[in-house]
Amino acid sequence: MTYLRTAIILSLIVQLLCLPITKANAASAKPTTLEELDAQISTITEQANIPSVAYALLDKTGIEWLQVNGLANIETQGKASPQTLYRIGSVSKMLTSIAIMKLVEQGRLHLDDEVASLVPNVKFYNRWQETHPVRVVHLLEHTTGWDDLALKEFARKNNPNESLHDSLSFYPQSRTSRWPAGTRSAYSNSGAAVAASIVEKITGKTFEDFVDEAIFTELNMIDATYQHTEQVKSNGATSYKGNRAQAYKHLIYRPAGAVNASISDMAKLTQMFLQRGAPILANESIARMERSESTNAGSVQAAYGLNNDPVKYGPWLYYGHDGSVNGALAELRYLPQAGVGFVILMNSDNQQAMKKIREQIVTYQTQQLSVAKIEAEIQSSQALAELSGYYYTINPGFEVAHFLNRLIAVYKVDAPADKLTVRGLLFQTLPQYFLPVTEGRFKSSEHGLVELTLATDPLAGQVLHYGNKVLKPTSAFAVFGQLSVAILWVVVIFTSVLVLLIWNIRRLFGKKFPKESKSMVLWPCLASLSALILLLSLVLGMQNPYANMGNITPFSLALMLSSIAFALCSVIAGFKIIKLNRKVVGKFSYGYFATCSLVHALVTVYLLVFGVIGLQIWA
Repeated sequence: MTYLRTAIILSLIVQLLCLPITKANAASAKPTTLEELDAQISTITEQANIPSVAYALLDKTGIEWLQVNGLANIETQGKASPQTLYRIGSVSKMLTSIAIMKLVEQGRLHLDDEVASLVPNVKFYNRWQETHPVRVVHLLEHTTGWDDLALKEFARKNNPNESLHDSLSFYPQSRTSRWPAGTRSAYSNSGAAVAASIVEKITGKTFEDFVDEAIFTELNMIDATYQHTEQVKSNGATSYKGNRAQAYKHLIYRPAGAVNASISDMAKLTQMFLQRGAPILANESIARMERSESTNAGSVQAAYGLNNDPVKYGPWLYYGHDGSVNGALAELRYLPQAGVGFVILMNSDNQQAMKKIREQIVTYQTQQLSVAKIEAEIQSSQALAELSGYYYTINPGFEVAHFLNRLIAVYKVDAPADKLTVRGLLFQTLPQYFLPVTEGRFKSSEHGLVELTLATDPLAGQVLHYGNKVLKPTSAFAVFGQLSVAILWVVVIFTSVLVLLIWNIRRLFGKKFPKESKSMVLWPCLASLSALILLLSLVLGMQNPYANMGNITPFSLALMLSSIAFALCSVIAGFKIIKLNRKVVGKFSYGYFATCSLVHALVTVYLLVFGVIGLQIWA
């Protein structure tokens, strides 16, 4: 079949032409004054067509700079001001932890208290309850083992007046521990909601009322609110995805991300962290929020704490949280050792613009700081060298995505001289260096805090905790074998779909093929076509995942049905190719379609193992 060689070559050329072409951006000038910083941020917002940006820079004494640029609403041309209310998304979770720590300081609650005893009416599922019960600290450090919210929870049309108890009763199945609580971290929005229900149970007040009295009023955050109030309706920034205005989205769990606040209010919250809790918390409570203690990795300062997520910007470890909700972005960060912090609010979903603005602010705030020299605290040993190898993550936020984690979330660990080097194989490929503190604990060579620890997982055995990731060792053969099959699968999909098209065109024009070639061509190509539909439905559906995948829609149905069709066609193709008389169809054709059938069979088994075949993603 000479047309087969032509089709394969044409398909490969198309794939190469479709590869993304990237162009490096010129480095921006580094701002050294507030005026230069504001000019840089104005340029970024204008180039990215951001409706408005509000930002504040702070130190321990108060606000150093507060600026609001742009429009709160494009349609009405209403300008944003320091009192304009923005949605802050998951930055709201910091308030949940502050509320819990208020109760801890009052002696009314302990972080180690068992959740099942505190709120027995809140359902969750934990088959390790006897040995690893879910505790309050697990809710705040995201170490319950629960999935993040199911797509149907994200997609639900919510009643803004619904009680927290009724919201938590909607879909408790997503609160199922996938591993023993306190062994791995995995971000889950429902943890903040369950923690808020504990606040309600202890105080006898709604969570919103308690936060308003104990936090907002005490910090004089006069405009902050969880509700879509008349003030939010009249003075809130309209959120935008691209240039499309977004209707106000009522979240199923308000404590996880529903706060509306002005830049003035958020500056006050940031200053509270810079003042080490004053006037609402003790310094010890803030320090506890800044470190992770609930996993078997022990106390780690450079990992997710009590809804406080440290992020490394160059050699600087900023604490705080970011947030994203329905066309709005927010970020609150502070650098304790320098006594500086910042807040950024925008009514746009442009993550790249947010990143550029943040980089400019961090550059300005750290320009006068000197980088400390970090040295190892012990000599390297053979145990250090034995950590070298390949690792993959075993703590996905969504269990359904684990098949992708297993494939692409791979890290390479090396042990040159007296340090460890960690780099991602496909992503986060810039090497990170760690120096030994003890035999199983390693600090960053940049900020000097422990970020990498050796631990024993009760299910996976020896693992590395790398920030919020949990890495399990694997072999180079497994890593590159899986990647090779994945790459070959993509090649097979596109080449065989093109082969099927050309084959049918030639048949229409009267070309006669051997009878045996029909099944040889048909079933592998139908498997490829099904796989292509599967991939397209996934990619297109995830453009708006909550609407497209959180309910029964053409996208979610196509994903389920195409996955089943792919598996069935792959099985049939395998049987057909085994029974085929290869002498009749030619060596090249037989070799090509046998390869297609084999690759499809391997991928089918892989997807079956991870529960992707027949996946009802809306359920």
